[in-house]
Amino acid sequence: MWYAEIMTQPICPHCQQNETVVKAGFNPGGSQRFRCHNCHKYFTPQPSPRGLDPALHQQALKLYLEGTSFRAIGRLLNVHHQSVINWINVQAANLPPQVSDIATTDNIEIDELFTFIGSKKKKST
Repeated sequence: MWYAEIMTQPICPHCQQNETVVKAGFNPGGSQRFRCHNCHKYFTPQPSPRGLDPALHQQALKLYLEGTSFRAIGRLLNVHHQSVINWINVQAANLPPQVSDIATTDNIEIDELFTFIGSKKKKST
């Protein structure tokens, strides 16, 4: 009945063979590992997803757009603030370089900002 075990072996994702696939222990996460004797590579047929839920990334983005600080978002979502920064940076990199909306508008809102460039020291005479 050894042939029944061979028929249930997964197909190697590298060389697409299943005749030379054998069990090769477990991953640290507990899933079964296999090794292909044809291409000598290890693989896991159904790897577990890594990382946090993408919905959590979207929630962090919404909080950031509302003006919440990175550390406050980290505290609210129970994640490290550097993870929040990384998620925001990925979203910012995916933005288009220029807005493609060419529709005209009647009202434009801008913030008042005064910037002083120079030195406030008194000049000696």
